[in-house]
Amino acid sequence: MASFTTRLARGVAALFALTLLFLASTSSTAFGQTSYTISPGGSITLATVDQAGMCGGDMSNRNVSFTNGTLYVLGTAAGGSPVSTFKSYIDAGWVVYTHNGDGATQVTITISGDGCGNSRTVTVNITQSGTAPTVTLHPQSVTLCEGPNIVLRSAASGSPVPTAHWQVSTDDGATWADETVWQGRDSDTLLMSSTTGITGYQYRNVYTNANGSDTTDAATITTQSSYLFSGPANAAVCAGTTATFAAVVAAVGSPVYRWEVSTDAGGSWTTVDGATTATLAFTADPSHDGNLYRMILTNGGCGTITTDPASLAVTYAPTVTTEPIANEICDGQTATFIVAATASPAATVLWQVSTDGGSAWSEIAGETSTTLSFTASASQDGGLYRAIFSNSCGADTTATAALTVGSAPTITGQPASIAICTGYSTTLEATATALGSAPITYQWRKGGVDIGLATASTYTITDATIDDAGSYDVVVTGCGAPVTSDAAIVTIAPPPSLAVTLNRSVISSSVRALVAINATVATSGGCSTRVELDAITSSDADTGVVPGDLAGDIVADSLDVSPAERTFQLRAEAAAAGRVYTIVYRITDGAYEAFDTSHVVALPSTATFASGPESTGFTMTEATPNPTSTSASFTIASGAACAASAYIYSTSGMIVKTLLTNYLGTGTTITWDLTNNAGVRVPAGVYIYQVKSCGGRRSGAIIVL
Repeated sequence: MASFTTRLARGVAALFALTLLFLASTSSTAFGQTSYTISPGGSITLATVDQAGMCGGDMSNRNVSFTNGTLYVLGTAAGGSPVSTFKSYIDAGWVVYTHNGDGATQVTITISGDGCGNSRTVTVNITQSGTAPTVTLHPQSVTLCEGPNIVLRSAASGSPVPTAHWQVSTDDGATWADETVWQGRDSDTLLMSSTTGITGYQYRNVYTNANGSDTTDAATITTQSSYLFSGPANAAVCAGTTATFAAVVAAVGSPVYRWEVSTDAGGSWTTVDGATTATLAFTADPSHDGNLYRMILTNGGCGTITTDPASLAVTYAPTVTTEPIANEICDGQTATFIVAATASPAATVLWQVSTDGGSAWSEIAGETSTTLSFTASASQDGGLYRAIFSNSCGADTTATAALTVGSAPTITGQPASIAICTGYSTTLEATATALGSAPITYQWRKGGVDIGLATASTYTITDATIDDAGSYDVVVTGCGAPVTSDAAIVTIAPPPSLAVTLNRSVISSSVRALVAINATVATSGGCSTRVELDAITSSDADTGVVPGDLAGDIVADSLDVSPAERTFQLRAEAAAAGRVYTIVYRITDGAYEAFDTSHVVALPSTATFASGPESTGFTMTEATPNPTSTSASFTIASGAACAASAYIYSTSGMIVKTLLTNYLGTGTTITWDLTNNAGVRVPAGVYIYQVKSCGGRRSGAIIVL
């Protein structure tokens, strides 16, 4: 304690001598001064004037403090270490202050004697001198991936040495603020961390000394990254609408986007053409349902990131695949309408009915199935039914189907029996009614067997034949059991026929007088026959006659026809020898006509077969067939047993063949085989057959083809 007290007393009493050493090109030492002037770069040295007078006789345990600048404490072995602006002890030697150009104009240094109670204060006035700062190295803009550190470097000259401080602009150089974050912000080198938060920022360094300041060019920081905040989410859309997949990305620089699709649950992936942004959008259709989509992000050297896949569910509006079918049923039966549709998600069904032909529709409560079934009544006849399919994507409506409800038919008009002639037409008719609009069908039958295509309420028999005769009825079908009409009996009269026989078959051309010809016409069949002489023709084409011709109308012949058309007259002129007249009769019965013919031959005046009277004691039929190409037959009959002979003559009167000689009997049929007596077939032409019996003769003509 005594030693400490002694040292304190000494310190109080001690005198300090100040030595100023001005360092420009030389140095000097001053003593006893309390105020000095120093230029940047210069120094002053403070030392004890009389160490013996100090407490302890040395500088030990002295406190030295200063208010600006840098203080160097020099030890006995020379050299020094910088000391910050807080109290420090000086062990021995010199106290040196060096002005470093930090802008200070005055430095106050206090040396207090520890333990002596004395202190000495030295004030150093600083004179600014030297040169202003000049930038010699500008920082360079930087572009790099996020992660590595960023180093900005700059440099400047000046005297005294200028101070440095970095500034930052976040608005493209519009405003600037002192950098407060990064290391080295008060030096030539600024060390930053590469983060996306500073991309686009600009940095510059401001150099300052007592003589002025200079600022570097701005350096722009561009950092790139491939940070993915979230991938695309699963999507569900309706077909025909837009499906969208988007990834939330923080990417700086020039990122490249590519989308891929997988149609096999991620087994393989295919690039989606044209998808080069962070959002993928396209019109979805059902074929996309179940696909997976992912995005691949590439950003230069910053790497590649692939998102997790997102699924797409494509739903679609209903499409009707089965339309309802019209129902034609009876009162009390079940009406059933069935529909179907494809849809995703599954569609709901709503049935509607219209009772006014489709102008207005009302919902059928409680019917939500694809099958609508109910017991129909006559009051529902004519109703229209349809179904509406709907889901979240839309709706589709079926076609309409009609409901026809009817009752069993009742026959109100029965077909009537009828008799008609062959060749005529007739129509059978039935009528039937039924409640409702259900159709009534008809099926005509003959003898209980369906007649093909006879399905109308009437059935017509056209150009009737014997085969059309029979029993006809019609089966009427509607609702319930079929109903059969009464039977209608159709009777068909046989077709008409006629046979013509002339009382003469030859006339003489030598008489040249009108010869009466009587025709016997026998008819059968038909309903209301009408027989008329249709024509008389001649074997000479230019001398034919027709009914109504009068004598003189024809050069060689004339014709008079009685009103009854059973008697007419012919005259054979000389030139008519050998001419054949064909007598044609016609019978008309409605649409049916029948014809029969007979012939008259004009004989030459010298014909031997024409001699003798015409017999009345026997009869002879016309030869048939006539004309003929094979044979002809005729029959003779008499009431007495007269000998009969039959011959075939030429028109010139020559015997061609003897058919019968002295036949005794009451009747027989004679046939000519168209040969002569020599057995040779005769040439074509007109031949006379003649039978002589009972004192007379009968003749006829046969035309051989």
